[in-house]
Amino acid sequence: MSTPEHPSGMTRERNDSGQYVETVSPDDVIDVFQTVDGPAITSSDVAEALGCTTEAARQKLARLVDSGELDRRKTPARTVIYWRASPTDERDETAASPSTAPARTDRSADDITDDSGPYADVNAAAVAAVRSAAGHVTTTSIKEYVADETDLEIEPESWWKRHGREALEAADGEFTRNKGWAIDDVDADTGE
Repeated sequence: MSTPEHPSGMTRERNDSGQYVETVSPDDVIDVFQTVDGPAITSSDVAEALGCTTEAARQKLARLVDSGELDRRKTPARTVIYWRASPTDERDETAASPSTAPARTDRSADDITDDSGPYADVNAAAVAAVRSAAGHVTTTSIKEYVADETDLEIEPESWWKRHGREALEAADGEFTRNKGWAIDDVDADTGE
């Protein structure tokens, strides 16, 4: 089977089924941290070190952010930098292993918004903001609120993926597509 020319001038290999072969593994991306000066890397660093396009590097880095292995932020110059995520609490350390991670249904709203976790104040503020809203609140608005109004020390997207959504779900928050989040505090038994 022929190997098509990639727009960057690089060729992309395909397997016998015609699917593209992954040539850059997540471990390869993590190894780039050992080859650059400083604690952070960019998609250009990864592309240069691994001989792939910056878009391929960005996609691999985004997957590592989604998995919790990396964190990221956009600098004032609009460059996105990535760094190794450090576990901030026991839940983050066990999240990498699905067999040991606590199930969402095992945790109550009090567990999520109590004052024992590093993001408890942020979680409580997000829940309170949604509760006090007249109507639905978009996920983007929630992330902007916690970034502007709390002492959040990580990217709002990272907080949302690791803690925010879970805090709202534990507080009986409901998401409605094209509307956003709402928490209905009406007691089903009393109607109040």
